[in-house]
Amino acid sequence: MMKLNCQAFSYLIIFLLVSCNPDSQWKGQAPVKAVNTSTVPIQMQQKGIYDLGNGINVSNDFLGARMNGVAMSGDTLVNILITAENEPINMSPWYAFKIWAESQKQIKLKLNYQEPAYHRYYPKLSKNYQDWYLIDSADYSLNYTMIQANEEYDNSTEVPESAVLVLEIDTDTLWVAAQPNLNSNHNAQWVAELDSLPFVRRLEIGKSRRGTVIPALIIGDEKNPKMNVIFSRQHPPEVTGYRAMQTFVEALCDHSDLANSYREGYTTLVIPMINPDGVDLGHWRHNAGGVDLNRDWKAFNQPETSAVRDFLESMSKTNQGTYYFAVDFHSTWEDIFYLASNGSSNLPGLSEQWINQLGNRMEGYEPNIRRMAGADPVTSDRFMFATYHCEALTYEVGDNTPEDFIQKKSQIAAKEWMKLLSAN
Repeated sequence: MMKLNCQAFSYLIIFLLVSCNPDSQWKGQAPVKAVNTSTVPIQMQQKGIYDLGNGINVSNDFLGARMNGVAMSGDTLVNILITAENEPINMSPWYAFKIWAESQKQIKLKLNYQEPAYHRYYPKLSKNYQDWYLIDSADYSLNYTMIQANEEYDNSTEVPESAVLVLEIDTDTLWVAAQPNLNSNHNAQWVAELDSLPFVRRLEIGKSRRGTVIPALIIGDEKNPKMNVIFSRQHPPEVTGYRAMQTFVEALCDHSDLANSYREGYTTLVIPMINPDGVDLGHWRHNAGGVDLNRDWKAFNQPETSAVRDFLESMSKTNQGTYYFAVDFHSTWEDIFYLASNGSSNLPGLSEQWINQLGNRMEGYEPNIRRMAGADPVTSDRFMFATYHCEALTYEVGDNTPEDFIQKKSQIAAKEWMKLLSAN
């Protein structure tokens, strides 16, 4: 089994505190430190359709799949192995595969992980690869093991080392995934739909390490010197953050008086999927160069971050423009806002004002706001603040935040954002 270093273990501890100890309080992200972002090897999956016998077939032969091994135990237990692309790695074990049978039957399917990784994502199912639903809790169980106390964790605790799913399968394909599998093809379709609007222009700002196009959207007058920036999907499994970004951007593109007024005042640059290779390869965290892209905003060793940097610099020079706000959408264990700017930006204090107004608009919702420790510009938000002095934050969405809440919160957040910016 692949062994993970202390950095990976620290991520595991956070996972344990949040997922396995309901009385604990997650304190959020520790100061982000610079790491080596030079390209390193990754473990490639062997893609294919696997006949397991007894009329059961499993496949990982599609974009976004993650299944590193599969075997039958007896007649009805399917064992799936999930391993990371390389290490050290954030503890975000992504899985995605499809399964079917020659006749209707009930099976058990066990998700097994490399040590010391543990199960994180509640399983999602789909019969058509478009509509996803949660597995019934009665058909889902976790197997626990004990982690002993150590220098980073005071007490012993139980953690879910594997998960067992009870599935009804037949000749129709059943997709199983950690989150709805929204790959680069889905992103391209969404970008194309927005590109049909008269005030939106799509362009290619570069290519990923594997040659996948990285698209961007320019919303509004691209010669406007007043600009804002939206990033998303640096980390492949962070689908809830990606969905929040889509809803947020769609609100900026509607035909309301507020959106029209906002677009007259500001141009918005959107890079919705910075890491298409990692998404399509089913990675837990990294790009095809084996690197966490959200640690490469200082060294710029990877083509994806370099492409975004060059695009932003080109727009700034061409327009002789100013960036006022940058939002990077991510996912983690709970909804949270990480503030990178510190009150000395081009619009000082606007981040706090925006988030507080969002809380006032949503009854019963109190935003979780944390100011990021440290100032090293290795992440996208820190880079935007350090380079362009704009308000900058990370908009985190919980792994299990309900879709209807994601939509509602993002719509209101976009409206309050446009109101504040239109007044400045």
